[in-house]
Amino acid sequence: MNAQSIELFKFDRRNMGTVYYVPLLVWCVSALLIWQASTEIDSYMFSFVVIQGIFIPFSCWHVLFQYSDLFEDGAFETLSPYYQKYVWLDLVSYTLLNLKALSLLLIMI
Repeated sequence: MNAQSIELFKFDRRNMGTVYYVPLLVWCVSALLIWQASTEIDSYMFSFVVIQGIFIPFSCWHVLFQYSDLFEDGAFETLSPYYQKYVWLDLVSYTLLNLKALSLLLIMI
């Protein structure tokens, strides 16, 4: 990651606190499970189950956490004009980040 991409996620890290690192932890667990299962006969099937059952559900963690205030706390009227400006940036940046992580998991298979 370069300096601009680190700055891009700086607000999200401050906003979410330690919860920001949950997807990274899930990626590490997924990578460890795939690495451990690489010696088994059905390792491809197990690897895809790990990706579908563990990694993919947590890949939307950041976006769901960030936009949950709009719907749960009743702040839709207040926050929606602000979020409309940046929703495309969040979706694109986290999509690219998760695609990089997914490609690393697929390389491990």
